[in-house]
Amino acid sequence: MNYLIWKLNHAEIRRLCVSTSYFEHGYHCWFDLKEYVDAHTDLKYEKGDDINKLLDALSQTDYVSTMVSLANHFQSKVYEGHPPPDSEINVRSFFESLFGEELR
Repeated sequence: MNYLIWKLNHAEIRRLCVSTSYFEHGYHCWFDLKEYVDAHTDLKYEKGDDINKLLDALSQTDYVSTMVSLANHFQSKVYEGHPPPDSEINVRSFFESLFGEELR
C-alpha cells in the first residue's frame, strides 16, 4: 500500500469515493437527503419519517445502486483491491458520507 493511503483517514477516502461517484452520475451540487429525494425521485420523505424505509426504496432504484457500486469500485482501486474489512459502502453509508450526517 502506498504512503498516501496510510496518511489519509478512511472516512475521508470513503467520502471522496462517494463524492466522485455522485458527480460521475451528473449531479452538479450538494443537497441534504430530503432535497435529493424530492429533486431526483418520486419518493415522499419528510424529516422524521422512517429512514430505513426510505433507504430500502432508494436501494431499489437503478441509479442509486449504480452509484453505490461505482463508489465501492473507486474504494477498491484506492486500496489496490484490498479495502479494510467491513468497509463496503452500502446505501446508508453512501448517503451519510455524501451529506456528512448520520441518518436516523
